[in-house]
Amino acid sequence: MYSKKIEFNVDSDRLVGVLSTHYSKPEKASLILHPHPLYGGSMDDPVVQFIEHVLLNQGYATFKFNFRGTNSRADYRGGPGAVRDALAASRTLLNELRLENVGVLGYSFGGSVALHIASRINPEFLVTFSASLDIAQELEVSLDSWRGITCPTLMFHGNSDSVVPPDDMLVLSESLNSSMVRTVLLKGEGHFYRRHLTTAGFHLSDFLEQMAKG
Repeated sequence: MYSKKIEFNVDSDRLVGVLSTHYSKPEKASLILHPHPLYGGSMDDPVVQFIEHVLLNQGYATFKFNFRGTNSRADYRGGPGAVRDALAASRTLLNELRLENVGVLGYSFGGSVALHIASRINPEFLVTFSASLDIAQELEVSLDSWRGITCPTLMFHGNSDSVVPPDDMLVLSESLNSSMVRTVLLKGEGHFYRRHLTTAGFHLSDFLEQMAKG
């Protein structure tokens, strides 16, 4: 596997992301967004790393980075700042690989940001793990803004999640305008995917394979 660090600017700050791929000239890529930076989230999160592993095995290049606030709480720019971070990262990824489109995936806080990003850039696909309705308020957007999302979408949630209510997935999925929304409720799973992450990986692989087949 080939990996390299890529720097990019957001507002007056400079962020660093990691691009990974099995190919010298990848033809498809994905942006992965991590959990809340103020609560221990980072691009090194185990769930993020697992998602990256699945994507790489499906032939995707991956790009992940730390939201502002990950290394210092003083650098946090709130939900809107995280959206700007992710938009800048998506542009960086497209420019680096000279692609026209990318997939967007996010876990927890990153899943909520991914929804907003998808409403802005019309990605190849959207995947969320335990996205939160409450974060939507922090992002200062309404559910109506997500009705413009028409890409294939896969949403995961654990039915034993005590951090983000499982019902959030139902509300969020129904807010999308896409006819290609697939939801997976994992029985006995909590917010941190300590029981059924491998099962989620099988669903994600199948989702990507089905897209490849058209």
